[in-house]
Amino acid sequence: MLLPQIQPMGPMRRWYDQDPGCARLLLLLDKMSQPDLRQAAIRLLANFTEKVLAKMTDTGKYALHSIGLPALREKYMTRRFMRRAYDHQDDLREIYGLLYRLPTPGLAALGFNLSDAFELLTIYSYACEQLFAEPDPEEVLNLVQRSLHDGLGVGRDTLIEYIGKNMFSDAAAKVQQA
Repeated sequence: MLLPQIQPMGPMRRWYDQDPGCARLLLLLDKMSQPDLRQAAIRLLANFTEKVLAKMTDTGKYALHSIGLPALREKYMTRRFMRRAYDHQDDLREIYGLLYRLPTPGLAALGFNLSDAFELLTIYSYACEQLFAEPDPEEVLNLVQRSLHDGLGVGRDTLIEYIGKNMFSDAAAKVQQA
């Protein structure tokens, strides 16, 4: 873990806080300042969420069930008044809706599998912002692939290759403070 301080703080009140890894993913997503990178991260998260949901449903470890009338009422009222931060952005509202369908073990699987990639994308996002540069789609794809397949160390080395060691250190420190 490169950014140990990027963790959810305070009481775990919401459904997505039930797994610290998932809460961390959403926190990192919120810290991505580059819209293109944020969209790529949202698509990656949506893709993994759908795969985890399908796998859990296919194996019989998870069955869809009613969330109950109080939860439906709350969901309707929340949408009506748009009181949550993610209610105001269609893409975030959609991903939170997908995540809402997963049980805690599914949220944990997402947090475990995507934390490193999201952490590196967040640092890359900040570096692009500081350099007044647009994210390179090939670099983003390569960074995600390497961090998912080869681990955090290889992903970090790849990112350092793209932005340099000094920029990496500065960006990691700035993201940590944000």
